[in-house]
Amino acid sequence: MHFYVSQSLGQLSANELVRLQKSLKVILRHENKPDRLKSTLLSLYNNLQNAPGLAEESFHKLLKAGGLLCTEEMSDQERTELAANPFTVWPNSQCCSIAGEALEALKKDNRFLRDGYLFAFISRLSSKEIKAWSTWMARAHNLARKPGNAQELYRYLLLARASRSALPAQTAEELNGKDLKAVLRDESDSPMHWFYRDILPFYRCLDDLDARMEKEGQTSVLPTLRAFLYGDVISFGELTGFGEPLKYSILATQEIGPSRKALLAVGQKEQSQTDAAGETTSPSLF
Repeated sequence: MHFYVSQSLGQLSANELVRLQKSLKVILRHENKPDRLKSTLLSLYNNLQNAPGLAEESFHKLLKAGGLLCTEEMSDQERTELAANPFTVWPNSQCCSIAGEALEALKKDNRFLRDGYLFAFISRLSSKEIKAWSTWMARAHNLARKPGNAQELYRYLLLARASRSALPAQTAEELNGKDLKAVLRDESDSPMHWFYRDILPFYRCLDDLDARMEKEGQTSVLPTLRAFLYGDVISFGELTGFGEPLKYSILATQEIGPSRKALLAVGQKEQSQTDAAGETTSPSLF
């Protein structure tokens, strides 16, 4: 869960504002001009791509927690490191978040894609794939409004993970490194056939396959499909040679999602992104 500094500068404490300014070596102003401030912050974070804080285990722990940790989840050393890290922001004294502007800068870094971070993967998806994935999520969760863009989809996935009774970690571990076609075979009567022929988006075909399996009562493949639905695993194609078809491999993602303690510390309810009326809530941390 990331916290946009440019949209919430006035909500930060005086101490946190001073900390941020020292970390970024800049005076943060233009509170009434969030677009201008966001542009300034993006430029600063883009120039910090080689900052030592990016390699620290405490920062990767923050990313794996979906970008949100409460102080109870940190050791003294981790708290010290995160307080000195320019990519972080503390919405209050009880929790640390990654700055939204920082995440926008880091999602372009191929290191995070190679390491299997979901935020870097989603940022590279086409609008058709984002729409297909959001449509699948809306159908599976009976949402009245599906996530409208990559940011909303990522946030919903993190909250949905936090609300699950059990994480399918074993399924993700079992799928990690496998060839996609060995798991979801290329058969003429399967919806995946249309993806492998580059006709329909990947997540549209997964949605169609999921709906068919549910209708036919075939439960064996459902854990695999749910792992893709929640982003526990992803798949992308790599070139194997000139004129050769793409080889699609499955990769387990790094993010687990925020804990309920962390969500409570930042003021979020212990629930998924669906309110009593069935509408998705506004993405307040974006």
